[in-house]
Amino acid sequence: MKRQIVEVEWLDSMSARGWRTQSEVEEMFAEIPVMCSIGYLLKRNKNKIALGGSIDGSNGNINHYHEIPMSAVKSIRRVK
Repeated sequence: MKRQIVEVEWLDSMSARGWRTQSEVEEMFAEIPVMCSIGYLLKRNKNKIALGGSIDGSNGNINHYHEIPMSAVKSIRRVK
């Protein structure tokens, strides 16, 4: 079972618990967190991409399943 390994750079959403000062809100709002995930490419369509962290060689089960909306994806790069 040969799968492609990819690196996905994507924009994350953010939330924070508790009270925040106005200046803390301004600081948090100033930037969008950019994330980078690497994994086995499981599926991809126009709406989302799915990665897996580990694949069981005996039965194909997936560990650490991760879906990312394509609207949040900045880039996808194949890892050698």
